[in-house]
Amino acid sequence: MKRIAFILLIAIAFVACEKEPVPPTGDLLIILENPDGFTQSDVKVWLYDSKYGFDNFEFYDLQISDENGEVFWSELPVGWYYIKAEITIPVNYILSAIDSIEVTNNTQANKRLILSTGN
Repeated sequence: MKRIAFILLIAIAFVACEKEPVPPTGDLLIILENPDGFTQSDVKVWLYDSKYGFDNFEFYDLQISDENGEVFWSELPVGWYYIKAEITIPVNYILSAIDSIEVTNNTQANKRLILSTGN
């Protein structure tokens, strides 16, 4: 009887300690360049987690590029993301870029966006 109680206690402890599955995530690095090929700081970068969100201006997150022209997101849920980047420079001259990228499990996706006046 003690043996059955012990086995039952071990089984209950094992089930209670079972971890929830961790959802798959990945990282995303965006590098922004101006038309001259130099990295561009102070660019607003909108990240959308669905085409619907992109089409309806419902962004997942917004960041501004650093002095190296980079923005970084860590541990994003796996899936496709849509990106819009924009900066207004003197004399109301707008540079922008739009693209998409897939974030996969346990990896870092990298995307270089070249800003232009044609987007």
